[in-house]
Amino acid sequence: VSPRRCRRRNPRRFIRARLTTDRAHATIAVWAVVAGEAAVVATVAHGSLTEVVGAALGTALVAAVLGLAWTARSNRAGATR
Repeated sequence: VSPRRCRRRNPRRFIRARLTTDRAHATIAVWAVVAGEAAVVATVAHGSLTEVVGAALGTALVAAVLGLAWTARSNRAGATR
């Protein structure tokens, strides 16, 4: 069923489908961040606890900035529909 037909027939179904898609994208993004942090710790920042904590904080900061950018982009795209 196309999103347009689904939206006309049952708006709740469309909203649930959209939330499911957004949830799947969020899960993929979280796992990508975890993999990135593991790679940084395994290759560069594994000499001391301070380096590991710094890598974790840096990765969290990058994830937050990317999340905000993604949200702003999604909001702009939603406003133009």
